[in-house]
Amino acid sequence: MKGGVYGAYGALVARKTELTAQLRDYALQYTEKNPKVVQAKAQLSEIERQLAALGAKNQEGSIPTP
Repeated sequence: MKGGVYGAYGALVARKTELTAQLRDYALQYTEKNPKVVQAKAQLSEIERQLAALGAKNQEGSIPTP
């Protein structure tokens, strides 16, 4: 079960990195109101929420700090 937590955490961190880079690229091409920008920001917010939830579990000793 713990392996799943490690994998989930790593996948979220990787996706967050991808979205951050994507948003940087979008900033050069689109306005803040562009649907691509809005969607990427929403996805990034959700990933940050999920990472925070996993971080709370880390406080309890479930997963190590990367």
